[in-house]
Amino acid sequence: MFEPSTHTSTPAYQIPDGEAAPLPPMTPPTRRRKVWPWFASAGLIVAAVLVGVTAFALATSETPIESARKACPDDAAYVRIGDGGKTLIMDGAGTNGTGASEATQICYIKALKVPDSVLSHIAGTRALDGRQTDTWGDMSAAWTYHPDAGLDITFTLK
Repeated sequence: MFEPSTHTSTPAYQIPDGEAAPLPPMTPPTRRRKVWPWFASAGLIVAAVLVGVTAFALATSETPIESARKACPDDAAYVRIGDGGKTLIMDGAGTNGTGASEATQICYIKALKVPDSVLSHIAGTRALDGRQTDTWGDMSAAWTYHPDAGLDITFTLK
């Protein structure tokens, strides 16, 4: 059946022509478990955790308007926050002397990061111009100006 080989470069035993090679031992088939349900479940758990963390962060985070309110002088009689922290209404002082001070107005403008282009628009407003508006990023502003009444401005977060 098998004959030893005399050549050193070939295997020790060669299968003569016409004979079949020996079969490996039979083992019972193993049942493979499906892995995808575990991956799908893990993915759903991770997604649920991320949604929960994001919702919590959004619910507990301050709007830029609320942050500005904490950073600027408390001029409660002339500065109001509304719409759940998405609106700031400021009544500026004019020559009549009543309203938020210029320092308070500047503080809010800096805290809300009003760009130079909008500041130029505000500074160029005359009493005859009526109500003006401008937007930047996710913020908008609407204002009127009169020397007697001062700058009345509303900032709104979209």
